[in-house]
Amino acid sequence: MVTADLGLQKLPFHSHGRPLVFVHYYWQREAHQFLCDILRDRGGVGLLYGPECSGKTTLVSQYARGQPANIAVSMIDGTRLKPAELLQRTWSGYGFAHIAGTEHELLKILTLFFRHRARKFQPPVLIVENINRMYPAALSLLCKLAALRTQQGYALRLILVSSNPAFSIVHAPAMYPLASRMIGAFQLGPLTAAESVRYLHSKLRASEFTRPEELLPEAVCYALH
Repeated sequence: MVTADLGLQKLPFHSHGRPLVFVHYYWQREAHQFLCDILRDRGGVGLLYGPECSGKTTLVSQYARGQPANIAVSMIDGTRLKPAELLQRTWSGYGFAHIAGTEHELLKILTLFFRHRARKFQPPVLIVENINRMYPAALSLLCKLAALRTQQGYALRLILVSSNPAFSIVHAPAMYPLASRMIGAFQLGPLTAAESVRYLHSKLRASEFTRPEELLPEAVCYALH
């Protein structure tokens, strides 16, 4: 059965790109507050974790889009990134064109950028997903970035995202420059049954389906939950 046969004009549950509608629920609001706390705290580093497909990427993407225009935000997937790749994707994530150069040169450019913005009291934000899948060399580089300072404080804010608690990683002795700045960790909890109904029906309405209760009755939504 294709989407059009159901009367859906758009895919309601697509997994890539901006969602048709962003549905709020309790744990998502609590997680959003935690992300706000990270950027307000002098430490400026926090860990958000939850199982696969629990909405972490959607949440942090929405949060990034909500930042003021004067706050630079880069969001990268740390999975199996080599150090030079991590630097390049971080730089590109801030909206800059690709720069050819060695790891040392890229680090120097990013350091200048971070410190310049921090001196204006606008330290950039770096969101790193899947830190539990990062190579040790990339994690070590992340610690170097976390240690950057100016007279105004730390030059970079870091939001770490993982599919598991990753405490053994972030609190390892070699990760001290990053761990010393941690304000805490937050586990993204699930939707309640009632929230699931609202979530599913909201997604269907966003896809221009006018009768979501007929396609997914409340009892079916509860069964899916």
